[in-house]
Amino acid sequence: FAEPGSTSASPWLLKLLERKPRKLAAVALANKNARIIWSMMTSGEAYRQPPVAA
Repeated sequence: FAEPGSTSASPWLLKLLERKPRKLAAVALANKNARIIWSMMTSGEAYRQPPVAA
């Protein structure tokens, strides 16, 4: 779980941490990850790492 201002966190997570308490953001992140994993498991698709911005 990244601190606000950390460069390792996604913009989505940073915006969420500005608006919501840390514990709620942690649950939202876990939910997002679970939905991604479920989709990958049911479709058989392999993980594709998003491109890193230069």
